[in-house]
Amino acid sequence: MTATVPPPARSFPQHDIDWGPVAGAVLWTPAQYRQPTVDEAAARKMLRCTAESFQALRSLGLEGEQTADGLLFDASDLRNAALYSLSGRTEVEMAMRPILAFLQGTDQEMFAERRWTFEMAAAETAATETADRAAGPVLIHPPTPEAFGGTLVRQDVGGTEAGASEGRMSVPYGETLRGEMVTRGGPDPIADPSIKALIDELLAAGVRWHYLAEGLKQDAYAAQARGVGNCDTMSIVLRDRLRAAGYRAQVYRGWIVGITEVPHSWVEVVDGDGRTKVIDPSLLVLASHSGLGSLEFVRKAPGATMSRIAPTRCPLSEPIGVGPDGAAVPVRFSCRPRSAR
Repeated sequence: MTATVPPPARSFPQHDIDWGPVAGAVLWTPAQYRQPTVDEAAARKMLRCTAESFQALRSLGLEGEQTADGLLFDASDLRNAALYSLSGRTEVEMAMRPILAFLQGTDQEMFAERRWTFEMAAAETAATETADRAAGPVLIHPPTPEAFGGTLVRQDVGGTEAGASEGRMSVPYGETLRGEMVTRGGPDPIADPSIKALIDELLAAGVRWHYLAEGLKQDAYAAQARGVGNCDTMSIVLRDRLRAAGYRAQVYRGWIVGITEVPHSWVEVVDGDGRTKVIDPSLLVLASHSGLGSLEFVRKAPGATMSRIAPTRCPLSEPIGVGPDGAAVPVRFSCRPRSAR
């Protein structure tokens, strides 16, 4: 019998990355939250760095953990190091830069009208593969572009036009919700000086956007105390501060166009002029501290709607998708530009 020779590992560009910007910018995941799942070869591919450069990163505090599978690293730590390296060479930066181009703050990228086709379906996971599909469909919050001044052109399931019931679409397992929408954005500056002060306070606190371990995702104030947060945790903290100051505020979920697996979240608050304004604290922080954004975005974004966001009316307290038993079902969202006719 002839032994099967495995194909050689695919090579990847390797750079001698200067990790200086990471020092003080990345707060490594505490041991109690750390989830080591990535070996050194995969870590270096993600970072696109040489072995020597990787050891330099370890000297700045990247912790590995010895497991039955060898020395492994936390994926969140690696992604955060990539993002804040400011090298422009890591997989994370190269993937995120075109998606988050609107953080550069140009009117064209932030506000220009855009037409999209979209698809939503239950994500294929171990849980959905074993779900009792005969028990009923997945109930999904569809995009509601009209919430941000856009238009829902059409949506259907299996070719049959359908509407939402109590804000959710009924999508059988294995089927896909498909549709077309127009998204629009525009500036709508915050009028109330007290709301402006709360936004300024958040930015001045020095909290940095981070990929978070699951434990920190579930505890907004533990993340805030460590000086880190993501869209959910920062939105919760800002919402609570706005409510404590007497404002009506809610956190909603939706999608940044181009990011398919993980929903986005933001705060909507009734401003002093009686209008509901959008405040996206995580994007404000990300634009302030990473190489992906600009101060022009930070100036324009408070209160604004953006055409790169596909909103839903799903509050953060609810999952975007639920199964027939009421349990959360992860949803995959994809969106493609459609030329105007």
